[in-house]
Amino acid sequence: MKRSRAGLLCLAACAVCSLGAAAAAFFSGCSAIQSAAGAMASATAGTPAGSVFKGIELSAESFKGFSPSQEHYIGRSVAVEILSKYTVDPDAAIQEYVNLVGQAVLIAPEAGKTFAGYHFVVVEGDELQAVSTPGGFVFLTRGTVNRAKDEDELASVLAHEIAHVTLKHGMKSIKAATRKAAAAQLVKGVGEVGVAAAGSDSKDLVELTSAFGNTISDITGDLLVKGYSRETEVEADKLAVTLMKSSGYARAALASYLKRVGEEHSGGEGGWSSTHPKPVDRIAQLGEVGTGAALGRDIRKRRFAQVVGG
Repeated sequence: MKRSRAGLLCLAACAVCSLGAAAAAFFSGCSAIQSAAGAMASATAGTPAGSVFKGIELSAESFKGFSPSQEHYIGRSVAVEILSKYTVDPDAAIQEYVNLVGQAVLIAPEAGKTFAGYHFVVVEGDELQAVSTPGGFVFLTRGTVNRAKDEDELASVLAHEIAHVTLKHGMKSIKAATRKAAAAQLVKGVGEVGVAAAGSDSKDLVELTSAFGNTISDITGDLLVKGYSRETEVEADKLAVTLMKSSGYARAALASYLKRVGEEHSGGEGGWSSTHPKPVDRIAQLGEVGTGAALGRDIRKRRFAQVVGG
């Protein structure tokens, strides 16, 4: 039996009243409620009730765990957003070399596994920029590669991004952004229910579309413009030097890379400086764990020079 529009509004109003301030806590992690809310959101699409139920569905979604395959496809969505802003570098030799270095770092047992492995992509651009997505997609500009003085420093950049993936920093950011979107959707829905219940038919009620997709776009923008928090970057640095030691690269290479790019960006605003803590602070946080040589660095330096130059 079909419900009337007034009945749907009444149902939504009742749902809002019962939610109260503790709604998010109750709905978190409950797949049954998420499924029911999703069904109700579809059934009430285009109405104030639809916004309320969509908010409930997103709230539950943001607290649940994601499978490796789900992380992979979320990461692909973020990768598409990144590739809409950057062009893949056409130098096949550079692409192959960076991927080989990345795979060498992944020998470390501490590196997290992903559903479809890791993919390292060099994109055009002289600026300093590197970013990773859930599922193991790692992007870095040609300028980031060129700033390394040898293979070990290049490995340190890749190890840092692998660490972000291993520690699931991207997924945590997406979940947080989804919770924020869910709260906004609930507030929007509550407001629409109030207006409609008061008898105002003049308000144009528009169903929000692809809220999770909007979240993907937002988090991609945040990664490229704002970056991660200071604590998150330091956490990734510490795991990165562990990955380097385990894979045979010099731990000190991360500190030397950070020191040089820090000098380049000293006093500068925006760009890499705005998305990362000060290199001197990151080096200090690493302390002794960020020091140490490794056998064969001279050989790797010559190999780097043959492909990248310098």
